[in-house]
Amino acid sequence: MKILSKLTYDYLKLNKKKCITTIISIILITVLLFSVGIFVSTIRKAALDSIILEDGTKHVVFSDQDYSNYSILNRDKNIKSIEVTSVIDVIDDLSIISIDDTLWDSISILKGRIPNNTNEIIISSAYASTYNLDVSSNIGEKEIVGIYSNNTLNDNLYSAYTKEVNYNNRVVSFYVTYKNIFNIYDKIDNTADNLKLSYSYVLGYKSYAHTSINSNYLALLGQFANNNIKLGVYALIFFVLFIISLFCILIVRNAFTINLIERNKQFAALRSIGASKAQIFKMVIIEAFMLSIIAIPIGIILSILFSNLIILIFNNILENIIEPLSIYYYPSLIIVSLLFILFTIFISACIPALKASKLSPITGLKPVYNLKKSREKYPIIEKLFKEVGVLAYKNIKRNKNKFNSSIISMSISVILFIVFSFLINNVVIVTSDVLGEDFDITINISDDLVLYNEILSIPETFEAITYKSTFLYYDNGKFPEEEMPSLLLVGVDDNYYNEHYDDGIYVINALNDIEEFEIYDNEYNYVYTINEFKKSNDMPEFIHFNNLVMVVDFDTYNTILTNFSYDYIWAREYNIGINTLKPEVFDKYMEDIIKKFPESNINYINYAYYDYEAKQMILAIKFVCYTIILAIAILSISAMFNSLNTNILTREKEFAILRSLGLSKKDLNKLLIYEGIFLGIKTLIISLIISIILIFGLDKFIKLLDIDSLKHLIFPTKYIIIAIILLIVIILLVIMYSKNKIKNKNIVDAIKNENI
Repeated sequence: MKILSKLTYDYLKLNKKKCITTIISIILITVLLFSVGIFVSTIRKAALDSIILEDGTKHVVFSDQDYSNYSILNRDKNIKSIEVTSVIDVIDDLSIISIDDTLWDSISILKGRIPNNTNEIIISSAYASTYNLDVSSNIGEKEIVGIYSNNTLNDNLYSAYTKEVNYNNRVVSFYVTYKNIFNIYDKIDNTADNLKLSYSYVLGYKSYAHTSINSNYLALLGQFANNNIKLGVYALIFFVLFIISLFCILIVRNAFTINLIERNKQFAALRSIGASKAQIFKMVIIEAFMLSIIAIPIGIILSILFSNLIILIFNNILENIIEPLSIYYYPSLIIVSLLFILFTIFISACIPALKASKLSPITGLKPVYNLKKSREKYPIIEKLFKEVGVLAYKNIKRNKNKFNSSIISMSISVILFIVFSFLINNVVIVTSDVLGEDFDITINISDDLVLYNEILSIPETFEAITYKSTFLYYDNGKFPEEEMPSLLLVGVDDNYYNEHYDDGIYVINALNDIEEFEIYDNEYNYVYTINEFKKSNDMPEFIHFNNLVMVVDFDTYNTILTNFSYDYIWAREYNIGINTLKPEVFDKYMEDIIKKFPESNINYINYAYYDYEAKQMILAIKFVCYTIILAIAILSISAMFNSLNTNILTREKEFAILRSLGLSKKDLNKLLIYEGIFLGIKTLIISLIISIILIFGLDKFIKLLDIDSLKHLIFPTKYIIIAIILLIVIILLVIMYSKNKIKNKNIVDAIKNENI
């Protein structure tokens, strides 16, 4: 073993440049696989934190239970903990809930303290804000001692919590946590059966009454109620890992194959002096191990730097929109990533190692460079590229193994780039108007002129349109009372009315034979008669209604409403549409106004800020997707460059022999260029055919999902052109880079150099 290690080490020292190709390949696949592990760990941790904050870590809640059932749960050996809550009182609309002392960590106290007795309670911040309550306030005989911002026990803002009580003879809820999550849904079913809970079948699975399972939390832990979903999730994960691993195996295997082809004579010489097949195999594996010791740590460091950079940019894009992501190294996923890296390298080395070990001494030691004149004729190639082109084509046929490795490497790279680009280009929807609302901001307030003027005075207002609206019935004598058609009465502010209309009432979508409108309210009481109006097609752009619409100014609108038999409060409300260049600044002004008018009911929606958040989210998704494309492109380019460059450099002796037979440097350049052209054509034919087949297959599969936004997929024409251009550029760059090394090399030195 020591002799094999020494031989391998000596070879690596003598052939450092040739080994760099393999090292780079291992570094790249390490960066890819380890980064996948880091990103999955980070996303899983962020999702888990979010779920725990929202739903907690309790596995299941059995509600509306008699406390006597506690003994049934307590006898279950699978259960780790049982915690109890119970509604002990209701004051107005507020439920007073007693909870076990161990459950206080499920509630985030924003202000104040935990209750010491059942006369003290904590309430939600939303409830406190709605009813203008604070610590030391009282609700009935209960004193508020704290305010909470979030709890995982109940998302109802009308829930107050107090100290635990004696639960005997009470209706309670049991919060149950199991010792082990393996097959947890079977354990939950067993517990529910013990509690004698009724059930129904939903999609073929039992759904128990009074049972709330923390399914999102369990799903992130790898447990699913539906075995088909579980199988599908694991199959998808395996498929993605398989595709990534297959790609990496082919890349690294290609690097090893090209490197080992030129060493046939070395292995044959070793076999001739007594080395066994197993020893040759071990030499290649030892070489892979030595190269991995160098490459894997470098790849891990680069993947950590790369992952941190991506997360940093992602967080900057979504700053103040979501909680910043933090890199998290989930041990199991990181170990799996490392195992996949080692597995990939081992399999990649095994395939060429087996071929090398089976090489017979006679085959390996006989002359490799069979340059005798071939009898085959290639008239088309000769006509297009002359004799040098024919020689280049024959070289490709003579060196099938080396060129096939290059073609495989380049084809895989092109296929992956095109297919991933197709998927990402169709998943990421590019849109400039995410929400498509009429206004940046909409505000709905009561008929309060002071508040109305306060809002319109906000300096960041670029444009403001105000309207009021209500539905009415009309009867022109042709309809029975119960079948009266409706109309929408819209009153608009003076600025908008004067800009779009003249004096009078405008009716839109009116039938031609209507000359008069007798208007009635919802109880069919007569309200108003309109016999003078103008027909129009100028519908206000913020009104989306296909039936009859009547547009008036505010004065006319109020006059019509004056005659109502009863008052429609909501019909007099102001609807304000505002456009602003600074929605975040407008928010601050509105916060002050809301505080200034605490008794007013103000419905405020800042669509512009939601639109900004949505656009930033799409930008972040696009960034991640295009980073994936870029990573694949870099890996593919490196693989192609290494493959082509190594292919040329390992043929130094062949080129030296050709030069010794009279091939000029100019013809050598042509030879390399023509070889690149033939390689490129063959690669494009193979990769484009396979890519198109995969794209049409994916297109059929995606359409089966019946998702509206994915019914018309975009063919990746742009990315196919990019792939073709990149392939041509890479081939030319490799040829230019490699030929300068070869043409300046001494012919005699190149022929006698063996490095066995």
